[in-house]
Amino acid sequence: MRILVVGRRRKDLEQRTACLRQLYPDAELVAEYDAMSAVKYAFNHDVDAVYTEVQTKPIGGFDVVRLVRKVCPDVLTYLIAETDAYLNRAAEAHVDGYYLMPTSAETLRSGNILHWEAAAPC
Repeated sequence: MRILVVGRRRKDLEQRTACLRQLYPDAELVAEYDAMSAVKYAFNHDVDAVYTEVQTKPIGGFDVVRLVRKVCPDVLTYLIAETDAYLNRAAEAHVDGYYLMPTSAETLRSGNILHWEAAAPC
């Protein structure tokens, strides 16, 4: 399994990647600070899951999800935000999960607030 992790702050991205490594020790984790670099990576590699913050640069997390799905249509997509302000938009975008910051291994295991969607694969 290859998981792409996208975040805007080094500390948060490193912490989130470490949490995902705990949950999925056999997965290949690819962390990107630049959302366009993440999309370019997905265009050149098979990606099974994407965990992206909503507010990334130079493009936002919803754009990351949309673009990665173009080349990896079966990718699992998870959005991470500071508030639930984007929850309805996330549901409309049919993402697989929505998590509130700060994230931890426990949050990523059971903190999906899109209750009608599947939780992160464990």
